[in-house]
Amino acid sequence: MGADPLTHFDSPMVNVFNSTVSENWSFDAASINGKASIVLYLTRGTVATVVGAQRGLISVSWANGTRYMENVFVDTSTLTTCPKTTSGLWATKAGDISWGFTASNDFKQSVVTIKSPTINGTFKLKPRGPSIYPGGLVYPDPRASVLFAPEMYWQEQFPVSDAEVHLDIRGTPFTLHGVGGRTRTGTPGLGP
Repeated sequence: MGADPLTHFDSPMVNVFNSTVSENWSFDAASINGKASIVLYLTRGTVATVVGAQRGLISVSWANGTRYMENVFVDTSTLTTCPKTTSGLWATKAGDISWGFTASNDFKQSVVTIKSPTINGTFKLKPRGPSIYPGGLVYPDPRASVLFAPEMYWQEQFPVSDAEVHLDIRGTPFTLHGVGGRTRTGTPGLGP
């Protein structure tokens, strides 16, 4: 992991995994009235002592108080950086589960797409303001630091965004229009 503040926020942080290294993309949103919410993580690295784990986690709460959480481990995660977009795909070899995101490199939009036996649909974010560093400076800024704390990298690509979610979760629709955001964190690891 590098501390260069001008490295694009969606660039891969990790080349080799060990027992302590990880990188995480976090997406969240709440409805306008605050009664429904969603949190989604896409993680590469050590999770629950599994080195090099590729994981997706989602937690939703409907306005009526019903809740659902799913934690899925997959075989691969692939990051693809192109001139206008960056995409991440977490998938099984069998192809029955794919969780992924595509974000514009100018941080103007982000779309998460989930296709699995239990969840299908999209989670879209359109930011209301610029991407920021932990100290509040606007990206890109050569004076900024990407360190939130020692050994903790953090970038907020979408600090405040308009959020739109359309998911089918085990046959039940989950629709949300509200405010959300997206962050990226990483820990470089301390072990071999």
